[in-house]
Amino acid sequence: MPVDDVWYLKKRGPDGERLPSKRHGRGKRYRVRWIDDKGQPRTEFYERKADAERKDANVRADLSRGQYVDPKAGKVTVADYADEWRATQLHVDSTSVRVETAVRLHIVPTLLGRLALAEVRPSQVQAWAKNRAAVLAPTTMRLVYGYLVSMFAAAVLDRRIGSSPCVGVRLPDVGAASTTSQRQTRCTSWPRRSPSGCRRACTRPLAAGVASARRSPWRWRT
Repeated sequence: MPVDDVWYLKKRGPDGERLPSKRHGRGKRYRVRWIDDKGQPRTEFYERKADAERKDANVRADLSRGQYVDPKAGKVTVADYADEWRATQLHVDSTSVRVETAVRLHIVPTLLGRLALAEVRPSQVQAWAKNRAAVLAPTTMRLVYGYLVSMFAAAVLDRRIGSSPCVGVRLPDVGAASTTSQRQTRCTSWPRRSPSGCRRACTRPLAAGVASARRSPWRWRT
């Protein structure tokens, strides 16, 4: 269906002039109508004709490609969908417990969990990752983020959303953190095994080296 101007009637006056409708001057002016992939009629209104025509073109293209997403489907919150997604996963008992704990503690109660699926943007996922990184170890953070990625991928397959917002999200560097920790452990443990006469001599330069590494902008490389 073409875009309708609901402020005017389709018929014209005796001189060809446009006749105002009962809705003239009230509410949004342009109406888009279509039949969705389930055969249900849908309607949306827009203030600008250009926006209405863009919506009409996008809906037609999505329906023809089999990629149509019902706008109402993405209104479920991330928290509610996370619980729904978790309940349908086939996991061994130990993995199921880890997933349930991650969803309950790190997705459901967060700001991200209160957003509707269709509202979530990559910047909001990045903000969530920064918030969780403050309380989770890097390896655990990556595990929880992996659950979030899988959940949004399922939402795309379910046609709740058109695309996943888990794109370009930066996470803590696990390798750099573990390597630095190992080097610091070697630097502090080796002098304890050294003869008592040289402990003081070797501890000071090693400690200085660790402090220098902490101040350096370069990361440890192996």
